[in-house]
Amino acid sequence: MSYLSHRVLLRVWMLLLLLGATLGLSACETTLPPERTLEVTITEAGYEPARLEAQVGEMVIIRLRNRDTIGQNLNLELPTGTRFIAADVGVDALMSFPARHAGTFRFYTSVQDREAEGVLVIHGE
Repeated sequence: MSYLSHRVLLRVWMLLLLLGATLGLSACETTLPPERTLEVTITEAGYEPARLEAQVGEMVIIRLRNRDTIGQNLNLELPTGTRFIAADVGVDALMSFPARHAGTFRFYTSVQDREAEGVLVIHGE
């Protein structure tokens, strides 16, 4: 074989390897769940809105916006356990989790001298 034939053959092999690697990687792709960002503001009057909604299969992101005059928090009772976030005055805090179970889940503040609660409704598929 001539030098030119070796170069052509080498390029063909390189292209085939590149094509195989590309196809192999595309077969390994994982699809990320859709995201749903829910915003809830807390003031002296409580949570607004007091009802949040999402779908099973979504990645839920809750943004707690603290507009109260004191530091606040949000406790969310899920089947996997209670999730907790806290925010200083005027600060936002984020919580994220995969919505795996349908149902109505309570959230509330555990700050003394404040009474606020609401529900997160996760709808089935």
